[in-house]
Amino acid sequence: MERLAEQIVDWHNRHPLARRIGVGDVHTIGVVALPFVRASAQAGGFAEPVLTETVSAFDELAGSPPASRWAVGSERLKVLPRLLRKWLHRTPRTQWRAFSEKFLPGLSASRIARFALAHGYAEPPAAPESRPWRVIVIDEKLSSAHPGWPFELYLMSAGVDVGSARTRVLSGRGIPSQIVGRRLWDPVRLGAAAAVLAAAVATCGAGASTGSGTW
Repeated sequence: MERLAEQIVDWHNRHPLARRIGVGDVHTIGVVALPFVRASAQAGGFAEPVLTETVSAFDELAGSPPASRWAVGSERLKVLPRLLRKWLHRTPRTQWRAFSEKFLPGLSASRIARFALAHGYAEPPAAPESRPWRVIVIDEKLSSAHPGWPFELYLMSAGVDVGSARTRVLSGRGIPSQIVGRRLWDPVRLGAAAAVLAAAVATCGAGASTGSGTW
């Protein structure tokens, strides 16, 4: 887990306005279990239509008795979404978050869910006996909104303390590990950046005033 602490430090200090932290400021590395719901099609998703299915639909329409323009238009509209999904290489959504708790400052439940779906672990990255665990409670309303099978994704979590300033971040799969969370900002760096911005605005304003005149 020391390597993860180093990666969190690298991620945090990468921002020019963030406080400089060290490995010693990263603590309480643990696991967060997040509840999701998967569609009944399992992880493989729904079967995508093939071109022959679309062609056969129009062949059957052509072989049937003449239909009204409304009927023909309606049939084509039914096929259009499937064609668009195929052309855009997009598959129907099959996984949804089943939690609403905002358990991390600066991160919404929906953002955490997107991060977990992209970088979460399918299996626990650490055992409860070796690391602190936090199990996020299922939101029954969200869970029942999408029929299917419940499952969990896992993320690593770590606290960062510098003086009285505190934050917590999440980490997922990746080389290096993918990290999301709120950084600790350096008041001195923020003040310097604000001063530079104010000076730039003042310079632009003075230039505009000098350049403007009457004919």
